[in-house]
Amino acid sequence: MIIVADPSGLILETAGDPRTIDFGHLVHLEQGGRWKEADIGTNAIGTAIAALEPVQIHGAEHFCSEVGVWTCAATPIWHPHDGDLLGIVGISFEDYWSSSPY
Repeated sequence: MIIVADPSGLILETAGDPRTIDFGHLVHLEQGGRWKEADIGTNAIGTAIAALEPVQIHGAEHFCSEVGVWTCAATPIWHPHDGDLLGIVGISFEDYWSSSPY
């Protein structure tokens, strides 16, 4: 799924595979979810905001164990003229293999 968040880590929009989006609702990876590091610990959206650079967070690198079956990447989006942080764009997917007992 693709995610757009504002500079505070508030998810504004998600789009993508319906199954992945449904799974994202379980961990509040959805419109209105707050993903700043201060709110939920290490995650791609929050870490991209804190580091002001692209990041990838995989599985157990997430602070919250409930998000440990996800792989997420995010990058800041900058205003082309004044350089202000406009928000974050991210891609997240459930890592089926890490959650599989096989």
